[in-house]
Amino acid sequence: MMGRKKLSAIRAELRQEITRSAGDPDKALDRLIQKVKSEPAPDKREIEALRMLRAALARLSRPARKKGRPIAG
Repeated sequence: MMGRKKLSAIRAELRQEITRSAGDPDKALDRLIQKVKSEPAPDKREIEALRMLRAALARLSRPARKKGRPIAG
């Protein structure tokens, strides 16, 4: 559980938002963050978890850096 919601409920919301936003997880996560913020008593832990998830997905989508040649010593 995260705050007052079970993880399964958060996953279901995320799946629904991603399919609604044509498969773009960034837009879906932004929409979910705004939805949670607009609640009468927003759960700061849930907002932070969604932000961390968005950052992790962004890191995964970036191409890996090329490793340079080792310096001969």
